[in-house]
Amino acid sequence: MLFPARSPSCGRCPTTAAARTWLNDIIEGRTILWWGGLGNSTEHTAFLRLKNGIEAPASGSMKLNGPVLAEQIGAQIFIGGWAMVAPGDPERAAGLARRAASVSHDGKALYGAQVLAAMEVQAFVESDIQKLLDIAVSLIPKDSTIYCMIADIRSWHAAEPDWHKGREKIAGRYNDENYGGSCHMVPNHALIILGLLHGGGDFRRSMRVVNTAGWDTDCGDFGADPVPSDQANFRRHRCILVEMPHVNRASRISPPDSVFFK
Repeated sequence: MLFPARSPSCGRCPTTAAARTWLNDIIEGRTILWWGGLGNSTEHTAFLRLKNGIEAPASGSMKLNGPVLAEQIGAQIFIGGWAMVAPGDPERAAGLARRAASVSHDGKALYGAQVLAAMEVQAFVESDIQKLLDIAVSLIPKDSTIYCMIADIRSWHAAEPDWHKGREKIAGRYNDENYGGSCHMVPNHALIILGLLHGGGDFRRSMRVVNTAGWDTDCGDFGADPVPSDQANFRRHRCILVEMPHVNRASRISPPDSVFFK
């Protein structure tokens, strides 16, 4: 059965349009998502909710799926396209990212997605990481875990230039073990912020930090990738995504004059 991707109300409700796209374009059990089962994979669970007639955003809600499942990392993995949709318009991008991500996620996961979407679109017109963070966090609640965590990491960065020390502080307060599920938003979002701050606008250094810091490195480098790149740098760094059974591998091609790890 095909579901209409657009209806008279879809322009005002991109969550509905995104949900219809899930049902129309995703091949169940084969493409895009981790098909880890109901209650285990956030995205598979949301897909099954939609398939069984539960509309978005209820399909991804904490009320239905529980806070642990709803706050996994996928929400910030899905936001890359908004930088191309709304360059220079962080408020619009953050709103679109939130509503599209709510098909499968909720709570902290939505705030993390909003922050990255806002930073990526604003990076088209602003290169200062601190200013990008200022704009991004202004779009999420000040009492949210994501907002407070970013404030902590900025404070630690200002006091200590060694990113290893910052990683230790993150591990102490926002450790992966402190959050449930297979890959929670909070600790992995923390490493993206860590990489951006300690990279200081240098693409290669941000990549070294966020990948060496560990946890979910494929999401980490994807999240940190576009932000420090000005337009010339962005064109020079291309990403090849290789999809294999049970494996997602991202290989980066750097300019000939660059050395990725020194």
